[in-house]
Amino acid sequence: NYKVAYSKLKNYYKLKEKLTGIEQKIKLNGIETRYLVAEKEHKINILSLKDKMNTKKLWTLWLFITVLIFMLLGLFLFLRLKQKQNKLNMLKMRRSIENYITQIEEVKEQNIELIKQKEDNIIEQVKKFGLTEREEKILILISKGYTNNEIAEKMFVSINTIKTHTKNIFIKLNVRNRTEAAKKAQNQ
Repeated sequence: NYKVAYSKLKNYYKLKEKLTGIEQKIKLNGIETRYLVAEKEHKINILSLKDKMNTKKLWTLWLFITVLIFMLLGLFLFLRLKQKQNKLNMLKMRRSIENYITQIEEVKEQNIELIKQKEDNIIEQVKKFGLTEREEKILILISKGYTNNEIAEKMFVSINTIKTHTKNIFIKLNVRNRTEAAKKAQNQ
């Protein structure tokens, strides 16, 4: 009996141990399950936060891109407007310049006409002094303000020839210098 009782007791403890082990396993499984659930919930929360952050980043990026597009559009419109203003200003300036050129050409034509009249008048006046044809040309150039060197180059003669003709002109006009000769040729 002792052996049987001992064996039953032994079986009882084994069974109890098994039951205790099963209960502990069940408890451990419950704890493990709760831990895994909590871990999964934590991961879900983190993913949710990341998703919210990504959404905010996307909205921020979208807002930035939108603002950038509007700024670029504004810059484009500003530059386009500036370009049109510049074209308009250039057109106005061109018209002004064309008007000035027209006025200058009119004044130039008037001056050319006056110069021709003056030259004709000088030629008529010069003829009264009994000058040679070459002396007449030199006197006309003197009255226009040419120097002896310029007259020599223009007439293809030496400077000494011009000086000689100039002295003869002074004698015939009864003057002492170029200024008096020019005045006499223009005023007589």
